[in-house]
Amino acid sequence: MRRIRCSIAVILLAGFGFLFCGEQLLSLSLTSLKTAQESEVARQVKRLERPRRKVPAQATVGYLSDQPDNLRYYYLTQYALAPVVVLQTPEVELVVGNFLTTDTQTVLRQYPQFSLYEDFGDGVLLLSRRVKTSLDPPQGGEISWVRESAEVTSRPLSTVMWGVWSILFVGLSGVLLVYRFCRAARWTFMHFLLLGSLALGLGWGLSSLLYFLCLSLWGTFHYGLMLVETFLLAALFFLGRKKKPLVAFALNDGIRVRNRRDLATGLMGVLVLFGLLSIGFLFIKQSILNPHGEWDAWAIWNLHARFLFRGNEHWTALFTPGIGWTHQSYPLLLPGAIARCWSYLGKETLWIPGLVGGCFTFATVGLLLGGVHQLRGPLSGYLAAVVLMGTPLFYALGADQMADVPVGYFFLATLLLLVLHDYGAEPQDGYLVVAGLMAGCAAWTKDEGLVFVFVVLTVRGTFAVRQRGWRAGWQDCRPFLTGAVPILIVLAYFKLVYAPSDVLITGLEGISRKDQILDMGRYG
Repeated sequence: MRRIRCSIAVILLAGFGFLFCGEQLLSLSLTSLKTAQESEVARQVKRLERPRRKVPAQATVGYLSDQPDNLRYYYLTQYALAPVVVLQTPEVELVVGNFLTTDTQTVLRQYPQFSLYEDFGDGVLLLSRRVKTSLDPPQGGEISWVRESAEVTSRPLSTVMWGVWSILFVGLSGVLLVYRFCRAARWTFMHFLLLGSLALGLGWGLSSLLYFLCLSLWGTFHYGLMLVETFLLAALFFLGRKKKPLVAFALNDGIRVRNRRDLATGLMGVLVLFGLLSIGFLFIKQSILNPHGEWDAWAIWNLHARFLFRGNEHWTALFTPGIGWTHQSYPLLLPGAIARCWSYLGKETLWIPGLVGGCFTFATVGLLLGGVHQLRGPLSGYLAAVVLMGTPLFYALGADQMADVPVGYFFLATLLLLVLHDYGAEPQDGYLVVAGLMAGCAAWTKDEGLVFVFVVLTVRGTFAVRQRGWRAGWQDCRPFLTGAVPILIVLAYFKLVYAPSDVLITGLEGISRKDQILDMGRYG
């Protein structure tokens, strides 16, 4: 009777899922993407395109506006003009005006200390100060450095071959790394899904690290990066061919679940397919309607990517004092991955941030499905995937290009690999190495990832030492550290050399971190 009730519940769940998927697909089919209204961010970027080409990358300008939501439009102006540094003050020689009014004379009468340098129409002006200030550029005199420049982001690499290589390396590097440390004697579809999902995120993390090191070494994007990537792929390939015992994904008797094939399992499998199709269409729809992403995407992650790519040898303008609201100390996994693809393509395309967000979104589903399927059987795996895909906030954050989905992916991957190692019939240290790599990538994605690494090491090390002693505890943590430490070294280099300050230490808005922690009202 219990089995019958479970089957009925699953059938009802599947029915509601089919209705949801059908409704969403019908809604998508009735929506004309070609006639979709342009997003506010896209409109602002288009308005400010001409002044972006007017001012060279190394410039610092001020800002004036009569917009009702002045802070938001200031952030949008910085996003549109990057890598030009836009200070939220008019006390510099050249000022960008972003006004609602299109009457230029009214603006000049309101700000008599400025003279008109150029009127771009639609309320967008370039104004020059008549009185010099201490914030003016050191060259002073005439504003000869303002010129109609060529597209600073143009590179001679805009070919299909370079674009294919930029994506191909992501997949191949991740696959070779995972295959090297997590090989199996018997492969099934779920094994491929699990390892493929692991490889996808790991490839993006590795490519971002190499791109940052390339900028640090050569000062700008360099052809040598492709040689380094090719050498790394060759090294991983030959290391993967090294003979070693092949160990299947076998679990011990304490956690193994019998794989049953029944009606409920089949229906859940079909529901997963429909769910993937549904959120795939919804993801594409949202990405087309809002290609710049939501606030955090364009104000932090994509803005940082624009500084890295557009700035060329001036990419360190990202760390200029005065624009600390961009969170300059945030790690560079997402910006680096995006800017690297743009550099190989030789141009800035809006589909790259959406592609990166989509990879992490669907790789998270693959991780959860493959991992739970491996640990608890097919029905539990399908149910876990359906629950995740049935959470609208999940794919909305992915389509909005937020960093929450990538960092959540790395959290899930780390914990899943630790569980597979601990409950395996023959535990292998390779799982711990890849878990360390995933945890390191989490720290390279957001500051919360660094806390995650510390918590995982503390908890795991404490339990290992208490149960088996110090020597066994160190042997358990060493493979994890082998994977995490190289990435943490790069992160420390970024924090110490480039990031001007770290909010983890200095706090926000003039409030010390100690005062924030001790403020009990924040925990109410």
